This record gives sequence, structure tokens and C-alpha cells, in this order.
Amino acid sequence: MQKNDLTYTKAASKLEKIVEDIEANRYNIDELSEKVKESVELIAFLRTKLKETDAEIEKLITKL
Repeated sequence: MQKNDLTYTKAASKLEKIVEDIEANRYNIDELSEKVKESVELIAFLRTKLKETDAEIEKLITKL
């Protein structure tokens, strides 16, 4: 999945799936490192998206 196609919902779902798979021990040690790295990137994306959305909502509210 390309970053351009990534939405908050898709990123959250993907992160949830990775966490479920980690908890169920579905990754070998080689895959685990890569999945943790991917999770960190997804979390950063989600945080940024939340901050941007919060700022946009605040801006809209101030216009009222």
C-alpha cells in the first residue's frame, strides 16, 4: 500500500492486524522486526493525521 493511498481507517486497520498477529505469535523473529518497524510508521502516520484533523476542526470552530 502506498502512502498516498493510506487513510486513517486503513492505517488503523493495518496496525490492528499487525498487533493481533504479534499477540498470536504469527511472525518469526525475522518478520517481527519488520512488523514492529511498520507499526511505528503507522502510529506516526495516525498521530499526524489526528493532529492535522484537530487543527482543522479548531480552525473551523473559530470561524463560527
